[in-house]
Amino acid sequence: MTPLGEKLVWAGQRLRARLGPQLQNLAQELPTDLTEILPQRATIVRVHASHGFAVSKLRELLSRAHDIGLDLRYVSNQNSLVSLAHDACDLAGVHIPQGELRKEAVAATRPWLVPGEHRVIGFVTREMGLMVKRGNPLKITSLERLLSTRVRFVNRDPESGTRLLFDQLIARSCTWTRLASTPPRSSGG
Repeated sequence: MTPLGEKLVWAGQRLRARLGPQLQNLAQELPTDLTEILPQRATIVRVHASHGFAVSKLRELLSRAHDIGLDLRYVSNQNSLVSLAHDACDLAGVHIPQGELRKEAVAATRPWLVPGEHRVIGFVTREMGLMVKRGNPLKITSLERLLSTRVRFVNRDPESGTRLLFDQLIARSCTWTRLASTPPRSSGG
């Protein structure tokens, strides 16, 4: 392929990556706008969530039900909670990690939830990690290793649940690294 051809392919991929989710979101808003003019189905479930396999599966399952419609909007974790708090959706998709960071994440959702009116229901678990070049030539085996000047890292968009989790892990990792590298203070003498 010529340098021009390579550049055009690269530009096309970049456009799809940047504009694809926005165009998909706009395409999903159109049926909602049309249902305002057309006869309504018995029930419309309004879901605001980030992209994910569970959301796609929910759409698939609800499409089989003839008396349930779906108004799906792809938004960030924070925006889905804001939508739920302002009654703009019925279900808000939120990423909540397991382990040590779970309490922090649940505490961050509390200002948006009304006890007795809202519930947190866990229904999907996924495993996340880092993708590295074949053979892991930079020997990346921990988050601390990402601090090396030799490592280039492509992160998720700032409001994604994965990015929020990653930022928490990096902040903890950097704190642990600083603590581990700080020499003990002498007690004086």
